[in-house]
This record gives sequence, structure tokens and C-alpha cells, in this order.
Amino acid sequence: MLEKNLIVIPTYNEAGNIERLVDRTREIDPSDILIVDDNSPDGTGAIAENIALRDPSVSVLRRPKKLGLGSAHLQGMEWALKNGYDTVLTMDCDFTHPPEYIPQLRAALSERQADLVIGSRFPAAGWDRRLVVCAQGDDANSRLADDLDARVALRRDKCAQNLSDVRP
Repeated sequence: MLEKNLIVIPTYNEAGNIERLVDRTREIDPSDILIVDDNSPDGTGAIAENIALRDPSVSVLRRPKKLGLGSAHLQGMEWALKNGYDTVLTMDCDFTHPPEYIPQLRAALSERQADLVIGSRFPAAGWDRRLVVCAQGDDANSRLADDLDARVALRRDKCAQNLSDVRP
């Protein structure tokens, strides 16, 4: 059975990037996309809505004000759980997380049987402990792969068990 995959892209003032990022991501990966926009004054939300009108695999969650990157990621993960996705990958809209690394993230989830994959330009700096808790929970057998240059990808079952614990 094929997994149902989602890519969450939080946005704030990314009018110059969102369309290019979605197009480039679409060339590389067939996953559905959720754009979480924090009421960008530059019109990013409207551009995202137009993208969603022509591409049914793109959804938009427009938030009423700037609520921050962390809460956008969490809200995207909650949306993924509510909509039956098996995996969630998050990435920034400014191309600091190149879409070209998406296949490596997916491979780490499947081939390595990882529950959580964290890719970073700064691997020595560590990661947000709350994301690790979200993915690992009380499961000591969770597997971690931490060597890719992108954001984060995780499995539904590992996220679902503790997502409420990380909400601020």
C-alpha cells in the first residue's frame, strides 16, 4: 500500500518564492503540499490560494496573523494527522531547504526505517528537542537518521502519540 505523504511549507512574506518552490517541489516529489500562511502582507496567501486552485494536491491553511514558524509546523502536523497522512515533511519557503533533498528524506524514512529524519545545514548545532519528543515519545525503539540537508520528516504514528505534549 502506498503511503500518503504531505509536505508542509510555512510562509510569511514569501510572495517571490512560493510559486517557484511549489513548482520545483512538484518536479521532484508527488507528495501533497500544505502551505501554512501567517497572513502575509505581501500577498503570499492569495498566491498560495491560486496555486491550490490549479493543483488539487496543494492545500492552504491561512492563519489570521503572524503566529510563528514553530506553531505553523505544529499546526501543519496536526492537519496531516486529521487528514490521514502517513508521513510529514516540513521545509522552508526560502529555498534554504532545497527540494532536491526530498528523495533522500523519503529514503531515510523507508529504507532505513527511521521514524524521524532531521536534516540540517548545521548538524553539530543540534535540533529542537520538542520535535524529537514528538517523534520518539515513549518508544525507546524509535530510529533516528540525522545526516541530510533539509528540514524534518516523520512518520504518523510517532507524531500522533505525543503531538499534544509539545503544544505551547
